[in-house]
Amino acid sequence: MIQLRADGTGTRLLLTLAVVLACAGVLLLLSPEERRPSITEASWIELRNETLSMNETVVLANRLERRVVDYVYLVIPMNTSFQKCYIIYMSPERYQLRKDEDGNVFAVFRIEAEPGERVTIKAVFRIEKAEYRVLWDRVSVRWPSLSTAIELTGATAMWDVKNETLRIIAEEYGVGDTPLDVVTSLAQWVKEHLEYQVLGVRLGSDHAVVERGGRLVVRGDCVEVCDVFVTLARIRGIPARAAFGFLLTSRSERMWLNFTVREEGKELLLHWGGHMWPQVLIEPVGWIDVELLEGGDVKVGDYSWRHVLLGVEETRYYGTALSNFCIPGSLTLEYVEVIFGG
Repeated sequence: MIQLRADGTGTRLLLTLAVVLACAGVLLLLSPEERRPSITEASWIELRNETLSMNETVVLANRLERRVVDYVYLVIPMNTSFQKCYIIYMSPERYQLRKDEDGNVFAVFRIEAEPGERVTIKAVFRIEKAEYRVLWDRVSVRWPSLSTAIELTGATAMWDVKNETLRIIAEEYGVGDTPLDVVTSLAQWVKEHLEYQVLGVRLGSDHAVVERGGRLVVRGDCVEVCDVFVTLARIRGIPARAAFGFLLTSRSERMWLNFTVREEGKELLLHWGGHMWPQVLIEPVGWIDVELLEGGDVKVGDYSWRHVLLGVEETRYYGTALSNFCIPGSLTLEYVEVIFGG
């Protein structure tokens, strides 16, 4: 979603997280459902509001030969200017809410399990959200301040802004008089050079751009697309980050992952819709979503109802590309099911 500047820094959460995302079906041209009537319209943005339910079930197992006391972190859909999440039900009922420095919220459960025991966590959320389209011809975009650019364009474990190949690409193709022009140009380059495949591991921008047949290509799924774009944008001085969540194919949908059965590649696309996509900070609007894999066109500030935002990766590293949004310590994640209802 568009996210205007967040208030506060959030409590520091010292975690080594393995949040993984399966990027399902995002290359397919999604046939649009009937558009719901616009109920909100400002001079520079069109909004369409809706509410959906999200029912999540997580099954964990103690595969150790001893009793385990573990802390399990379940990601809660993020509240933003254009998305509000309400916790309707949680089981177990005892949990704590924690927030990291990027503003992501987690429900923390203390779980005790005997050897061989399975534990189930259930959560029900009501999510009020809006799809939006920025009317760019009515916005006078401007470059970020120097302090903001310095803070939000640095390197991370996955975004190597000093990589020489990526710097050449950014300088050659990230052209334009405004940050919107640069963002659009970079997104178009990534899309035109994409060699899509579900990897199951997160390569990072360093290893996602490779040479094929005498030309550079972006190899990977939505995670690599996001990492490469964010890196290119940061090289050009545009604050950029990754958003993670789901991309729906319908307003009523069941998704699941069974970690006890090995699946690779396109098989996952049949029943899982985890997704990662970039966001860029364009003044004076704020954080704007950039979608490269929904349909045929690059979409900058054109955010569909299909997206459900869980959180963002701005300064922290949140793991690889194929899994869930539940982070155990000693327990083993076996199954995740998410059911959406319109």
